Amino acid sequence: MISEHTKNQTRLWSVQLLGGLEICKPGGECIVLKGRKLGEMIAFLALHPHESHSGAKLSMLLWGDSEVNDDRQRLRQEISSLRSLFAVGQDAIPLVHFHNSELRIDAAVVSDAIQFQELLGKSKKEPDTETRAKLLNEALSLYRTELLPEYSSGWIVVARERLCQFHEKALFDLAEAYRQQNDFTRVQETLARLVTHYPAHEKGHIALMRHYSEQGHPTRVKQQIDM
Repeated sequence: MISEHTKNQTRLWSVQLLGGLEICKPGGECIVLKGRKLGEMIAFLALHPHESHSGAKLSMLLWGDSEVNDDRQRLRQEISSLRSLFAVGQDAIPLVHFHNSELRIDAAVVSDAIQFQELLGKSKKEPDTETRAKLLNEALSLYRTELLPEYSSGWIVVARERLCQFHEKALFDLAEAYRQQNDFTRVQETLARLVTHYPAHEKGHIALMRHYSEQGHPTRVKQQIDM
């Protein structure tokens, strides 16, 4: 979750995607979207913060292979709604930039899904286990629940599954970081959290059983096998 401190101190737009779509202006006012396609378009732009996207690409994404003329009209309506809902003062930074029939979200927009991935990227490069655990915990705190659960478009389902896999691995890596620190209480807590959230995660179950065995708890190993 993007914190209120982040929203107010940085005075940037924020787009929350994990657990549901929420868009907040730099001043902290949050905006409710009336159309699902508009929300889907903004979500796509927010997940690709350093790219510009043509109207044709966005039309295909939002409406697939329907009539081209209808798509163009629909896209114009969505863009008009976007301009109206997210209007800013003359000197303020806009949420979305429009240039040569292409749209791009402002590079400074704060997005929990992007922050989540950036923190995971930093954790992979961090050699110190305590710092790595801190980065992983910070990333995991952003993952309230899966990406945009209220949407069912194909591209969102694919992105949702990808982030779920990142979340699974982050929990597994956090348990390993704790193991390297000999913090066995947190190892158990993290692995239990992993297999509770992802019951089919075989490596998580094996790691938890190994942990119980190493800690001298054969009864818990058997209970884990029987689950």
